[in-house]
Order: sequence, then C-alpha cells, then structure tokens
Amino acid sequence: MATSNDGADRWRSLMVGNSRWHWGDWTGDRLDRIWDDAQPPPDHLALERPVWAASVVPGALDRWSDRADWRIITLADLPIGGLYSTLGIDRALAVLGAGQRYGFPALVIDGGTALTVTAVDPNRQLIGGAIAPGLGLQLRSLTEKTAALPAVLPPTQLPTLWAQDSIGAIASGTVWGVTVLAQTWLQTWRSRYPHGTAVITGGDGPAIVQYLRAIDPTLTVDLHQDPSVIFAGIQAVRSERISEK
Repeated sequence: MATSNDGADRWRSLMVGNSRWHWGDWTGDRLDRIWDDAQPPPDHLALERPVWAASVVPGALDRWSDRADWRIITLADLPIGGLYSTLGIDRALAVLGAGQRYGFPALVIDGGTALTVTAVDPNRQLIGGAIAPGLGLQLRSLTEKTAALPAVLPPTQLPTLWAQDSIGAIASGTVWGVTVLAQTWLQTWRSRYPHGTAVITGGDGPAIVQYLRAIDPTLTVDLHQDPSVIFAGIQAVRSERISEK
C-alpha cells in the first residue's frame, strides 16, 4: 500500500470498457470522484498514485503491466467461485462490488455497450447471467446495417408500443425489448431471492430504470442505481490483497 506525503492512502481505480476508460480516485475506502475518458492515457502517464486496473479489451493494459505502480486485476484475483474463463472481468467486478456494498446474493444489470446480467448466490458462487446488445448498440446497428432506417437516440421516456412512424417504431422495438429483458431478470431474481440485492449500472442504467418504472413502479423498489459498483469490486479486490500481505 502506497501513501502520499501527508500519509493518506490515495489510489486510483480504472475499468477499461468497450467504448470508455472509466476512472475513480480514492482515499482509502472512500471514492472521491469518477470520470470517463474516450481515449487511453499516454504510455508514460505519471499518475502520482498507484492504479488498480481491469479491462474487457484484450491488450489494452499491456503497456503498463511492468510498472510497479500498476496492478492489473484478472478473474483469478476475485473471491467468487465458479467463474468461467471467458466471463467479462467487468461483470465479475460489478457483481462482487454489489455484494460488498449491499450484501449477497447479488444481481447486477449493466446497461452499457452490451446489456448484461450477472448473479452470485449467498455463498459467492456464480449463478450465471446473460448478454444482449445494449440499447445504443441496437439503435446504431439498425442505422448502419440498413439502407433507409434513420438514426434514433434513446428516448427519455418509455415509447408507445404501437408506433406509426419509423423513428417511433425503432424506439418501440429497441426500448421495449431491453426493458422487458430487464423486467424478466428482475422478476425471476426476486422470486428466487426475495431479499437479494439487485443493482443496475452502466450508461443506460438511468434510462432503463425510467422505462421499468413506467411499466410497473414496483420493479424499481429496492433496485439500487449505482454507477460506481464496478469500482466497489476493484476496491474489494484491493482490500483483500492488502490484508493478505
């Protein structure tokens, strides 16, 4: 554990996603701020504090792997049983962070580039999950892979089910598809673990919560909106590794 000149335990977390570099600054176990960058930092970036990092992009962190002030987290570092080798480190860290912050068993719905669900049981064993195209990815693919469909932004409110124009139809198909998937996961989870933790995160998380609330307000009761839950997973790994020394 490194400390600053004033004795504070300052460090930085990093999660490299498919489209953004997600950063967090910490003092001990307190998360002080979070921010996103679209581009990686310079190769010889002087961060003035150690970094605990993970990435879903192969090779994204290789240039810093030999630096003493960087610790690259892999699935082997996580205290969760039953992890399979191709599980995304972001999913694993998010569900670990959810359990650490709110208690196990834990379910995480991540509305990012991909829409994912990941669940862990009371004994910290992986239950499993699912992956689907995220809301933005669906909207972009319809525009890019068809000849005449227009570009559509995610609506702020749940669109009408029966649209009467192309823009409305795209919004209806994508938003209702994502929302019903999230609804199914939540309902199934709560039938299995009525008092289990449920968290939603990711850039589309707030919008998905709005859509769910429009369908059924009870769906969002006890649903934690937590944009930094992955960082809580990184913090949990760091704490465990420090305690082992």
